[in-house]
Amino acid sequence: MKLYICYFLWFMVGWFLRGLISYFYMTDKIKKFTEQVTHDALKLLGTTAQDIAFIKQVKYMVLQESEMYDELKVIKNVDDYEFYMWKRNAIANYKSNFPHNINSGLSVETWEDAMSEIEEIYYQELHENNGNQSR
Repeated sequence: MKLYICYFLWFMVGWFLRGLISYFYMTDKIKKFTEQVTHDALKLLGTTAQDIAFIKQVKYMVLQESEMYDELKVIKNVDDYEFYMWKRNAIANYKSNFPHNINSGLSVETWEDAMSEIEEIYYQELHENNGNQSR
């Protein structure tokens, strides 16, 4: 009878260790996945902002060529305000929809934080790619 109890205890220890190892493995996987999705979302925001700025510049050039100087000033002011609000709302939505149980990895509070994070991401990717090419 003691042998069965010993087997049962070893089974329970093994089951517990399997659960513990699985938990740490999945936590690491979730962390890596969240980091990658965060980087991709920030890149998407940055690219979108860059495209919006380019489109606005083209619009201003067309308005200037058509000699609509008074309207150009008003449109620029409205566009600047709308773009500012879009950036602020994009970061607010990003923060509010970020999973609360992984919030400790969130380092973005403002648009400027997001842009500096993007610079860091591109810098890391550039050095990773240069390191892979030199081998």
